[in-house]
Amino acid sequence: MQTERDLLPYLADLEGAIGNLRNTWRPEDPAYRADVCRQTMMSLSYAYFMYFHADAEHPDWAPLWNPVYTLQPNPDDIYVQSPIRGDLTYRVSGNRGTCRILSFTSQAALSGTVDTMPQPSGHRECDTNDLGIGLGENFSIIFSAERPAGYEGHWAPIDRSARGLFTRYRMYDWETEVDPVLSIECLDPVPPSRAFRRRRSCTASPKWRSCRAARPISTIPCRTA
Repeated sequence: MQTERDLLPYLADLEGAIGNLRNTWRPEDPAYRADVCRQTMMSLSYAYFMYFHADAEHPDWAPLWNPVYTLQPNPDDIYVQSPIRGDLTYRVSGNRGTCRILSFTSQAALSGTVDTMPQPSGHRECDTNDLGIGLGENFSIIFSAERPAGYEGHWAPIDRSARGLFTRYRMYDWETEVDPVLSIECLDPVPPSRAFRRRRSCTASPKWRSCRAARPISTIPCRTA
């Protein structure tokens, strides 16, 4: 595969998004054009979280829809997402918080990652209220295609085609309700992440070792506010 040396060729398709302005409601309205350009840049910046932050073997939550990445006005809900794989087993744990709704949705693709959503969609839903997890309660949920043998705790099925899991929490009273605190981990044996391999490769280099020996970390000054 040949890789472009410059960045701009990779961004050429953005012109197509701007070109689609002619097919919108008010293509000659400057304020409307600005809104469409804002949405285009919002989607571009969001792609960093989707494609570079985590992977199915090393999951982690990233922003999905919120007051910054709006998609559409949705003032009551906050969404976060993580890549997953339907043939692996995951544990989501933490504290339920006191928000009115805390739910999890898994499906074969997350919005914006494919031109056409796959069918069947691999869609599965899990609501902590249905599992009997109380407000402010610490909890743990296993997500897998089949319930692990002998496991009697909270479990939620995912389809084997699943490639993404997103979490929604809804507030009714923002001043008093408490956000959930969540972690996600893959329970299957997997190789180290690409980021870990890059760091290990870097720290093994003679240049890094010589710099580290010349200036121990403990002597590096810290910037204070």
